[in-house]
Amino acid sequence: MLRMMTLFLGGAMIPLNFFPTWAQTILEYTPFPFLVSLPCQIYLGLPQSIETLPALAIAGFWILLSWSIAKLIWIRGLRAYSGVGI
Repeated sequence: MLRMMTLFLGGAMIPLNFFPTWAQTILEYTPFPFLVSLPCQIYLGLPQSIETLPALAIAGFWILLSWSIAKLIWIRGLRAYSGVGI
């Protein structure tokens, strides 16, 4: 289900241009368009509603946020881990 939602909201099943304007505006600030839609648009050279540099800045924000959360979970997991035996 997660993969289906990611592909749907990322523009792999239906191009994001077919979504209503309000949905496109919301999706511009989520990580989903940066997985499928933006790389295809950059490769094809199509200027769309998401401009390239601001979009890359938003993608960078999501990367840093995801990395920070993963690091926090890793550190907490190491504190709770106790290796016993071989």
